[in-house]
Amino acid sequence: MAKIAEIVKIQAGYANFVNLREAFSEENENTDRMAMYRPTQAHRMALERLCRGLFMPNDKKFYLLSGSYGTGKSHLCLMLANILGKSGGDPSLSGFYENYERLDPKRAKELKSVRSGGQYLVALCEYGSGRKFEDEVLRAVVGACTQRGIDISKFTEFAEAERLLTQWEAGSGDKKSVRDFWRDFSNALESVSPGTPVQALRVNLKEFKRDALDQFHAAYQAMQGVEFQAKAGNLVSIVRDLVRSVEFKTKFKGLAIFFDEFGTAILQNSRFDTAVMQAFMEEICQHEANVYFVGCIHKNFKDYAERTNQATAAVMEARITQVPLANEGIEEIIGAIVETDKTSAIWQSEVMPRKGIFDQLTPQCASLKLFPWIEDTNRIRERVLEDIFGVHPMALHCLLKLSSEIGSDVRSAFTFFSGGGSTGEPGSYAEFIEQQEIIGSNGALNLYLPDRLYTFFEKELSPSSRELLDIQRNVVNGYAASLAALRKMENSELFDADKDEKIAILRTILIYSLCGVSTTTENLEFGRYCIDNNRKRQLKKLLSDLEKAGATLRGPFRFQTQTRRNGLNPSRRTTSYSTPDWTLRNVRWLMRWQDCSTQAEMWWRPRKPCKLGMPPCLPTREIRRGVMRTKRLVIFYGC
Repeated sequence: MAKIAEIVKIQAGYANFVNLREAFSEENENTDRMAMYRPTQAHRMALERLCRGLFMPNDKKFYLLSGSYGTGKSHLCLMLANILGKSGGDPSLSGFYENYERLDPKRAKELKSVRSGGQYLVALCEYGSGRKFEDEVLRAVVGACTQRGIDISKFTEFAEAERLLTQWEAGSGDKKSVRDFWRDFSNALESVSPGTPVQALRVNLKEFKRDALDQFHAAYQAMQGVEFQAKAGNLVSIVRDLVRSVEFKTKFKGLAIFFDEFGTAILQNSRFDTAVMQAFMEEICQHEANVYFVGCIHKNFKDYAERTNQATAAVMEARITQVPLANEGIEEIIGAIVETDKTSAIWQSEVMPRKGIFDQLTPQCASLKLFPWIEDTNRIRERVLEDIFGVHPMALHCLLKLSSEIGSDVRSAFTFFSGGGSTGEPGSYAEFIEQQEIIGSNGALNLYLPDRLYTFFEKELSPSSRELLDIQRNVVNGYAASLAALRKMENSELFDADKDEKIAILRTILIYSLCGVSTTTENLEFGRYCIDNNRKRQLKKLLSDLEKAGATLRGPFRFQTQTRRNGLNPSRRTTSYSTPDWTLRNVRWLMRWQDCSTQAEMWWRPRKPCKLGMPPCLPTREIRRGVMRTKRLVIFYGC
């Protein structure tokens, strides 16, 4: 039988990563990308929000463009950098406006009108430099000014320090001088920073390294006995003086600063001075009418805020404008990568006779709201099920969620379909279509199911992954514990059979839990591609086996989190489960005890629970003492 790859071709060129700084500086590549750009609905909404600062000067213009890996943030920033860096009538923008006009003529006309005159100075930050926020922004601004013929050195504190060093070096050895400042500074620098020569310090000052400026300050104070007072201030005063200067206003309408991978480079590692960044947000991006800042982040700002002081995060959040880049219209972009040949003889002979499966899956896509931005079910059938052939709709939905939550530049929706440049990338769609036939062993169309995403995101789903939030790590740990419980029963004849299918079910539950999909039997049937009653009965039997192994819990199915010895009775142990919505009041409880020696199980379902919701067969005082002693010990769950 034919492989899926015989009717599906991958156009990997569409999934190329955009290096913002390189693409903007390369004129030919820049013009080609502008002409090829097809703004999706989500891109148009984000671009229009970013452009609001052009006619609303008091808008909080510290914009954070948020979206998962592969949603086109860098590409959108490239478009905005061109729109701001060039006048509306520039010939290189004609292709962009033509494409935009086809989709939204009114907005295209308004956008072109707003940018009818004047250019912005575009400064592009380098996210891989390892510098702190204020240092990298200053370096980018200085570099952009130098390239466009504006002398900014007179505004910088770094330049003032270098000016003094040059002056002191020139006067060193002059017998008429009362004091040799060069020698004294060298000695002071050696005392505050042993092993750092003055010439190395000067090199670092020219590269705008904050550590070098701190060393200069310390040595200056040790030499003079007073703090260094520069003629120019920090980043805030430098940018303010620049954009208010006559020289700048003569050439430019404003300043636009772009920082790709801002979340990873700055927020995630707290590479910023809190006072400087907050002042930049308020005094520059909000109060200066002609200054823009656009940074790209992969998660919600609150997710990064968990890694820093909450009070600081609250102040910063009040000074930013987060612009979400949602998944609306992403099926159009994926459709450009995945090219399905519906006119081929193989499609007509193998797919069309089984097209009823598309009609069977479409209603559930709508009822589960897997693609809420697509209201027309016929469009779901055509653009998702047919055009992106071979991918189960639940797998596509979970892929977009995982790319947003735990993805990376090498684990995005685009690299999933393109194979990351290699058709052998484990778990990718590119690998799947090369290996799998169009028709499965059961005679139905072969589809990529959600459990396969575990292989693609395996590194990110490791319990030791730094990208996981605590709530996500708990789910991953629960999967590991459930898998361990299943493996303990592998030698049993009952549980050795269908082992791979059981692991696939556990992985499906894991993916569902991370993506916020309810793990009901019906949803598991949908994700496991149970299109007939036989498959549904088989799934229910496997779920029952997993329950008996202690790997899952029913209603909705969830993971065992850990097993620990009970402090009340050393001869028995209790099994703790993840139950985020449990409460001690107004519920009925079910307690499960496992005997360590015989694995026998005893169940109690009290008709009338006591005040703590515990079965009356155990003393309330002992239960209370046991719970207090172990704090997070959970030995019951709602039923």
